[in-house]
Amino acid sequence: MQQVFYKDIILNIVILTFISAFVGIDVVHDMAEGLPARHYWHELVMVGFCLIWICYQLSVVIRKRQKVERLNLELSKVSTERDYYLHKISSIKADFQETVDNQFNLWGLSSGEKDIALLLIKGLSMKEIAQLRSSNESTVRQQSLSIYKKSQLSNRQHLAAFFLDDLF
Repeated sequence: MQQVFYKDIILNIVILTFISAFVGIDVVHDMAEGLPARHYWHELVMVGFCLIWICYQLSVVIRKRQKVERLNLELSKVSTERDYYLHKISSIKADFQETVDNQFNLWGLSSGEKDIALLLIKGLSMKEIAQLRSSNESTVRQQSLSIYKKSQLSNRQHLAAFFLDDLF
C-alpha cells in the first residue's frame, strides 16, 4: 500500500515536471519570437501551478516518510518491550515448573503421576486425560487418587489451589 502511494506521487511529480519543462520551453520560444507578454502569461501560470503542485507532492512524500520512520521506531520499541516480557514470562514459567516439579518430587510422585497431576491442575477432565495419555479413564482415576493420597490433598481443586493460590 505504502509503495503504491509513493509510486503514484512519483508518477505525478514526473508528469508535472515534463509538463512544466515543455510549457517552459514553449514560453522561451514564444519570447524569442517576440510575441506579446499576454500571450504567454497563461503558460507561465500553468508552469507556476505545476511547480507549486510538485512542491506540495514532495512535502507529502517527506511527511509520509517521516511518519513511517516514527512508526518504525515505535514498532522497534514495542518489539523490544515484547521480547523483554516474553523472556520474563518464560523465566517465570520455568521457575514455576521447577517449583511444581520439586513439590511433586517431595510427594514422591511417579513420572506418570506427575503428568496426570499437571493435567489435573490445568483443569482437564479424567476422560480428556485418558485420551491424551492413551489409557483407560479408570487408570487415570486410580492414579489421581494416588496423587491425592501422596500429596495429602483431597481433590483436584485443592491440588490446583496448592500451586495457584500463592500466585494470586
